[in-house]
Amino acid sequence: GPVLSGLKNLIAKKLSEEEEEQKVKVVAKKERHL
Repeated sequence: GPVLSGLKNLIAKKLSEEEEEQKVKVVAKKERHL
């Protein structure tokens, strides 16, 4: 139903946001070493 697809969208959005945060942290670590 619509509720389930809405939940899936929320979860997908949350996962992609967490991935972006991880990338930012990795980049920050690399930049600190330079």
